[in-house]
Amino acid sequence: MLLACGAAAGISAIFNAPIAGAIFALEAILLNIAIPLAVPVLIASASAAFVSSLIYKGQPFVLVTDSWNSAALPYYFGLSIFAALIAVYTVRMYHGIADRFARMRDPWMKAILGGTLLGSLILFFPPLLGEGYDSVEKLLHGEAEQLSNYAPYSMQLGVWNLEMLVLGLMLLKVVATSLTLGAGGNGGMFGPSLFIGGMGGFAFAHGINVAGFGQLNEVNFTVVGMAAVLSGTIHVPLTAIFLIAEITGGYALFVPLMLVSSISYLISRSVQPYSIYNKPVQGKSPARLSSGPPAK
Repeated sequence: MLLACGAAAGISAIFNAPIAGAIFALEAILLNIAIPLAVPVLIASASAAFVSSLIYKGQPFVLVTDSWNSAALPYYFGLSIFAALIAVYTVRMYHGIADRFARMRDPWMKAILGGTLLGSLILFFPPLLGEGYDSVEKLLHGEAEQLSNYAPYSMQLGVWNLEMLVLGLMLLKVVATSLTLGAGGNGGMFGPSLFIGGMGGFAFAHGINVAGFGQLNEVNFTVVGMAAVLSGTIHVPLTAIFLIAEITGGYALFVPLMLVSSISYLISRSVQPYSIYNKPVQGKSPARLSSGPPAK
């Protein structure tokens, strides 16, 4: 119960999202435990949001939209499939790199190898440094071109420059995070999942627009993409819906958030039974582990 309360309070304080914090604890930790334990979780989440607001007021992200076009519904369905594939890629890449580092016995070798590879990635893709929330903010404010600032070289792909850059950031963020953890650094995949989802949602909409297949609201798809990849990666669809709605103020996007998060979760879980926090162990079914407690 205290583990669940701490998880709820942490997410609530960091993201100023008390509802999402409580739902995350119920989905990821207390799923198979009696519902009365939800009461202390709700109290912990609300208290953390209140105390956090006394220290710092504001949201991690600011959404600049208040509506969505129902004609874009088929594209949201396409985004859900795209996000599910990204989630499966994220889980498998994360565990694959972790397994390779686990075979290395020398901690110095881990640090040297991981640090060298990570530094090389950041040199060519500066937005990979840190959580990446500032990069997502640029997407939400229509400043995506600034993602190429400070890079040592610029691509010559015309209108597809930005598309290739964002896709690269999306695919390499999980590599950078996995190298950090494998080399002995601190971090997790909750925040990077938001970055990956934001980049994926923007890349999907921007690609459709550049190719001339439609005119989609790239900001809306960025927000919904964050929820979709978080849902598919950690297997917490309700948390994804309420977290993104709370931290962006995008309550007008509840319908696409619900649709895309749910479909992404179903597809991702059918292809990859375990989430980013769980791996199958000998003698147990992956499906039974998919709702277990998250590792540190």
